[in-house]
Amino acid sequence: MSYNIEQHTYSSFIEYCFSGTGNIGKQEFSCEKEHADKSIYVKIQGDFDKLEDSCFADDRVCSVALVGGSYKHIGNNCFKSSNLNNVQLPEMLESIGSGNFSGAMRTITIPRLIKDFPVGNLIECNKLFAIYVAEENEHYQSIDGILYNKEVTKVVFCPNARTAPVILPKSVKDIGEYCFYNCKKLGKIIIPSSVETIDKSAFSDCEIEEIVIPSSVKTIGDSAFWSSKIGKLTIPDSVLSIGNYCFDLAKIAKLKLPSSLTTIQKETFRSLRSQHIQCSFNKVTNIDCYGLGFVESDFLLPSLSFDSLQRIGSSAFTYYRLSHALEFYSCLKSVGAYAFGDIRNNIHIRYFSMCPIELDTDALKRLPANATLVVPPGAKQIFERADQWSLFSKIIELPIDKDIIGGREEDVPQEVVIKRLKSILYSTCNYDSTYLKGIMTEVSQNFKSIQSDKEYEQACMLFRYNRMFTPAVIPGLDLSLVRNWPLKYQIRYVKESMASGVPVSQLFMLNQAVNVLSTDSDSLFLPMSVDDQVDDIVTSSVETLDSTEMQSDDMSESNGKKKMIPFLRRLFGFKRNV
Repeated sequence: MSYNIEQHTYSSFIEYCFSGTGNIGKQEFSCEKEHADKSIYVKIQGDFDKLEDSCFADDRVCSVALVGGSYKHIGNNCFKSSNLNNVQLPEMLESIGSGNFSGAMRTITIPRLIKDFPVGNLIECNKLFAIYVAEENEHYQSIDGILYNKEVTKVVFCPNARTAPVILPKSVKDIGEYCFYNCKKLGKIIIPSSVETIDKSAFSDCEIEEIVIPSSVKTIGDSAFWSSKIGKLTIPDSVLSIGNYCFDLAKIAKLKLPSSLTTIQKETFRSLRSQHIQCSFNKVTNIDCYGLGFVESDFLLPSLSFDSLQRIGSSAFTYYRLSHALEFYSCLKSVGAYAFGDIRNNIHIRYFSMCPIELDTDALKRLPANATLVVPPGAKQIFERADQWSLFSKIIELPIDKDIIGGREEDVPQEVVIKRLKSILYSTCNYDSTYLKGIMTEVSQNFKSIQSDKEYEQACMLFRYNRMFTPAVIPGLDLSLVRNWPLKYQIRYVKESMASGVPVSQLFMLNQAVNVLSTDSDSLFLPMSVDDQVDDIVTSSVETLDSTEMQSDDMSESNGKKKMIPFLRRLFGFKRNV
């Protein structure tokens, strides 16, 4: 240090006079009891090159006078926490850091040589009502007290204490970072159709009556509306990307969201509060952690559909309060930990897939006890046995042409039915065969031996489920189980299967992969009482076959009967007479 400091004490303030050369570092002003409440005035004279970081960061500093000298550089936080309401920056200043000015600043003028003036210098200046720029500056200009780049293609910063509405010039393409941060009294902002990008935190912590974003905008940056209070906000379908934390802690009375989003990023809507949200997430393929967590609306939508969703991140729907129901489709591939933790009570989660996917072990942790999983007809018993999915205390089946609204079943439009049907069909062609086979094998253990009509019906549901897939998930599943059943259920199964139109080739050749001894019916032996029953079953079954099917199989009634007897014997487990 090559400078001197003189201290002059007065009744209400202390003056510090700096003279010399070099850089001025962080100052520790007198904290003696008799000086603790006195304001500090700073006067600097000499050829100082730089004011280093936090050099005058003291809340007692009320004035800094820079007299003469070069003063080419100002570091970071130099006047932070001070009570400066105005500072005349040196004309020859070439660079300035960030966070330099406090909330007391009312106006500021950017010198002519400054190329980069960080907005971090201004975001805490709650009393700032105007920004001025030296006329010779080649990088910035001021219009109506608002800071723009020289070409007026970017609005850089609007003073926090401005009270008049803002009409941006039609040349503006970019709304800069923190541009309207903490603006509480603007009332309204008119954004021209030239704007393409809204940068990080552009409207964070602001209060505005209405914002209409033009269809020219394509991206909205991180935290753009963080903690803001807006009466009405409309975001067009041209917007393809909304950043992390965009609406975190925001209060927006009426919000219209674009239907064009493909990703809901990290905490995008976390803790958003709204009276009414108009939204469609049909194109969203990915929801990051807390993407829709803690979102809450006074008006609950009947249901929110995610037609294209493939990935649900951890805690994505934690404390979700936007709709009575959520709909997911068979394109869903993964669900992260605590995805639905503490979601609203009595939520219906509807999944248009016949096949459960393997979930993260914590995926359904903290799921409310009264949450309901709704699956297509025929899939319930599979989901009840699937790891994690079984954590739903209530799993129900509902036809795909119905919705539950207000506790009542209501019809849905035909295009919705078709969309749901496509999803279900897709699920039978694209599934984890190993995972599904394991579940079905476990379920089938209950039906090795049946003793009641209820067990019989449940087993038949499993068989029908198995036949939905081509090839079957477990080939010959019914063959392997029915042969161990009591005779009356064996006969009933064959009759009902044939009556329902199950082709002979499917009903009696289910276990083609198993090497079964082929034999002529004449060499088999059946007890008379059973022989007669089997003969009746075969005769009635053949009669139900379509004549074209019999012709294609090159069967006459008698020849068909003869060929089917061996399959019935294998189905019922009868042995040859050796």
